[in-house]
Formats: sequence, structure tokens, C-alpha cells
Amino acid sequence: MEQYRSHSRHSEQRLSQFGRKSRYLNDIVFNHIAVGNEVIPGSLAEHVLPVMKYLQNVINDKNLDGIKMTTVLSGTALASSYPPSNGAFKPEASNFMRGIFAFLSAQGSPLMMNVYPYFACSSDPANILLDYAQFTATSPVVQDGALSY
Repeated sequence: MEQYRSHSRHSEQRLSQFGRKSRYLNDIVFNHIAVGNEVIPGSLAEHVLPVMKYLQNVINDKNLDGIKMTTVLSGTALASSYPPSNGAFKPEASNFMRGIFAFLSAQGSPLMMNVYPYFACSSDPANILLDYAQFTATSPVVQDGALSY
């Protein structure tokens, strides 16, 4: 945890300098801070949850209500994504996601994921329609048991 604290001290100094120099600071509203971008699974995955917890404590101590921690996953973290009801994480991601899900749930924070539906559509255009991939469909495109998307 000491390694996170030393980085935090440096970050706080930079934020303090930013706050003095930015005339737009009061016009900025942060809702979420993403800890890591597509690092799960990977060599940095083990650090995501401790950093999320530490930063959330710093935010809470500063009374910055409304700012929540999250992380951003890559689609490669998924073992299965289709149909949506069969979604599952790869084993190397699952080990880290249990703790992260508990934290996110307790904080009321979302899990974010970078999705690239174009790749799914371009690799299987017969089954994945362009309006579904572009989120422009006006009616259900996928029937997944009792669920429609």
C-alpha cells in the first residue's frame, strides 16, 4: 500500500497545482475515475482493486461526493459474450473480477467495457446486423430466450 501512497502524494501535488492554474476547474464535473484501461487480464490486474479502494478512500476523505471508481475491461476479458445470457469471463480475469464486482456493487459503481461491435459485425454479418452493432436498431435484433436485444 505504501507504493500507492507515495504515488498519491505526487498526484495530490499535481492536482493542487492544476487547481490553482485552471480557471475552468469549477466547470468540470467528474462522475467516475477509471482505474486501469484494459489491464484485466494482465500483469497489472492484481493492482486494480487495491488502487480503486485507495483512491475511493482519498475521494471520500476529501468530501468529493459523487465521484466513484471503476475500471475498464477489454472484450478480450470475456470467454463468451454471445448470446448475452451466456456471457462469462476468462478464468484469468475471473479471479480478479470477484473482488472488483463486490467493490463496485458496494459503491454503486458501474463496470465499464470497451466494446467494438464493428468487429463482431464484420466477422459475422449474416448473424450480427449492422444496426445492432451500431446500437441504432429500433426493434429487437437478437432473441436470447425470453430476453430481446
